[in-house]
Amino acid sequence: GPNLKYIPLVTENESISANCCVQFTNTVTRVTYLWLLGHPLDTTLRDNFTFYPESSICSNVSFTAKRNDHNQMLECIVVNQLNSSAQHLIQVKFPASATWKPPDQSMTSLIAYNNSSLNVTCVSDGYPPPSVTLQQYKNNSDITWVNTLLIPELLKQEGTEKTWTFLYSFTSGTSDRLRCFAFNNFTNDQNDDGFLVEAFIPVHVKMLSVRQYHDFGDNVTIRCATRGRPVPNVFLQKRSLDRWETLIQMIPTLTNVTQDITYMTWEFHLIALTMELIGDYRCQANNTLHDYHQSEALSLDMHRIILPSLLTDLFAFTDGVDKFIMDNLQAIISTIVGVVVMLTVITAAICQSEIRITYPTYLYQPINENLQVLQGISSPLSLLSGTYCFSLPRTVYPGISVHLLYADI
Repeated sequence: GPNLKYIPLVTENESISANCCVQFTNTVTRVTYLWLLGHPLDTTLRDNFTFYPESSICSNVSFTAKRNDHNQMLECIVVNQLNSSAQHLIQVKFPASATWKPPDQSMTSLIAYNNSSLNVTCVSDGYPPPSVTLQQYKNNSDITWVNTLLIPELLKQEGTEKTWTFLYSFTSGTSDRLRCFAFNNFTNDQNDDGFLVEAFIPVHVKMLSVRQYHDFGDNVTIRCATRGRPVPNVFLQKRSLDRWETLIQMIPTLTNVTQDITYMTWEFHLIALTMELIGDYRCQANNTLHDYHQSEALSLDMHRIILPSLLTDLFAFTDGVDKFIMDNLQAIISTIVGVVVMLTVITAAICQSEIRITYPTYLYQPINENLQVLQGISSPLSLLSGTYCFSLPRTVYPGISVHLLYADI
């Protein structure tokens, strides 16, 4: 069978040459060779005769060693009736490396409660097999990265890749910077800034918007601020009877972030305000650790119905007076109508004229209750406007238009 020359331990990206020969007696026959390293390799055939009557013919192959060639079998096959072959194990040296494996691929840091322990997972690679350690960053030391002396536990191995776990105690109360490190007395190609272990901060959300009055069709912005670590998600909720409903379709816009990413400002936009959007709103925030918090409620209100201009002008001095009017509107209007009726009765004997009074809609109920005492009125006020005849001086009272028609009663 063929003879494959021994190949020593090689380094990644190093060029390898292999030689495979077969010997013949009495006659020399041209031989075909096939080279395999998990896949066929290009070959160069070379005849090499020795002394008569014995002779040999050889084949050479060259390739560049890669780390995925490590522990692969290099095989030389003589293609004839016997298909005899020779094999040799290839071992490739390559630098050690280690990386942090987060619990979730979207995570850029670990969150921990103070004075608690957490698992840190590292994945190492390299040949010869490296030693693996967890290092901590010290910015007050000449050596910035210091070994933690924690003993790793091997979780699994696939080829040269190994997965380890360290049990790390978090006691700083703020944040620690860590990194996974591996070394195998071979050039280390690792340049890792590490990752943060940060202290847990409870979720808190605050309503920044204040109560305001709006008109139909207005665009309204509701602002909330959140604080917490891990960074919380924020949702807008609306009160529906005795419960709060989350408005999933309302996606917030992030408008401000502090440097340590613990305080954020969010905006929700309500487009074209309608009656259905009027009500109480609040923000709810929660994080991946199932911590949550709700803000105080915000009321969205429409502008109040404006009083008739003459009545409004009399009392529109301050917001407090305006509120007093709205709360006591029924009594105020009843009093005004009572005064109108009294003056009408007093002057009935003096003014022998027909007076047509057109009263506004908001005075319907008070007039209905107070004008029944007038002589000459035979039917209740059942409409929202009407004309009735009795005596009244030619004075315009707030909210009542008076038209004098000269006629005998």
